Amino acid sequence: MPRITRRFHSICRQKFGGILPVIILLLLGLLMTDSTSTALAEAPQSIPDPRPAHHVVDLTGTLAPNDVAAIDASARRASAHGELMVVVVQSTDGKNPREWTTRLFNQFALDTRRRNRGVLLMAALADRKAEIVVGNGFPAGITTATDAVMNGVVVHHFKAGNPRNALLQGAQSIADRVVPWGLTAQASSSIPAIPRDEHADPENPVSGTPGNEHPIAVWMARLGAFGCLGVALRQILRRRPRKCSRCKVPMGRLCEQEEDKHLEPGEVKEEQIGSVNYDIWSCPSCGETLKTRWGAIFTHYSKCGTCRYRTLRTNSRTITPATEYSTGLAELTESCSLCSHKRTYQRIIPRVSPSSSSSGSGGGSSSGGGSSGSW
Repeated sequence: MPRITRRFHSICRQKFGGILPVIILLLLGLLMTDSTSTALAEAPQSIPDPRPAHHVVDLTGTLAPNDVAAIDASARRASAHGELMVVVVQSTDGKNPREWTTRLFNQFALDTRRRNRGVLLMAALADRKAEIVVGNGFPAGITTATDAVMNGVVVHHFKAGNPRNALLQGAQSIADRVVPWGLTAQASSSIPAIPRDEHADPENPVSGTPGNEHPIAVWMARLGAFGCLGVALRQILRRRPRKCSRCKVPMGRLCEQEEDKHLEPGEVKEEQIGSVNYDIWSCPSCGETLKTRWGAIFTHYSKCGTCRYRTLRTNSRTITPATEYSTGLAELTESCSLCSHKRTYQRIIPRVSPSSSSSGSGGGSSSGGGSSGSW
């Protein structure tokens, strides 16, 4: 075998001289270049959906963990009006960046079907291209906002050699300027005109055809009437005369100063903070007393597990708001106005359920509106 190999090399040198090694090296270089470009390219269907944990996909390692957290924070801030997603790849493999990004947008089905205000920021670093693609729920002039963010923020920082700022500040600007764009004008223009009542008296706008009251207003009025009736009935029961159980003579209700002498310290505290009202009835004949307890209908206080009085107040602070795709986190602090009880703990906020009008077959979609940029 070595003899045959040496013979082959001898023939190659005689026939091709030093050209053959150069040709082999060129072929190897082309193969390596092709394999490298293939490795850098990403197809939309190969991009993983990071939700609900994140709203960022970085296949280049450009963003640090704190950068991802900052973009997620921008996405949470934008979730009241739409959905923000950021995707960073090396290349789209020669595909049109706008078509590639639109296909990915529809694959992710950003935002809900009814609202359809999703925004996808895509950057292909090796191609030096960026796209902002928006959902079909935005009004016609949305490109005014996307052009400003693309040219003034994204492309500006990429040209300055700072891709992290391009992505971070781009996401922040989209959350602040693109996602809520047009909502005020859209809301005012969508208010229907009030139909004119042909039977209305022009001198008395309130009059008109009877029976045209809005059903919600009617039910609210009825509920208010029942509420007032309930409060009045409660006051009647509280103030009704009492008779002594011993001598059967009418009892008298003591004043506030006299009442406190017959109350426990915890009961006095409940009256001071307004969570409970106590009435003390006294018999003028035998001195028999009767204590009645009336809890406040509306109060921030609940029963303390330590002292058992209605003196516990709980304050809640949202750490991470819940979205349609992820649960949130809240911090609750309990403190008692009477005893030394105090406790701080965390509670999971359930995910926000999509409304029935926005649920159904898939989420939002895009026809490719938005802005393009290169550097």
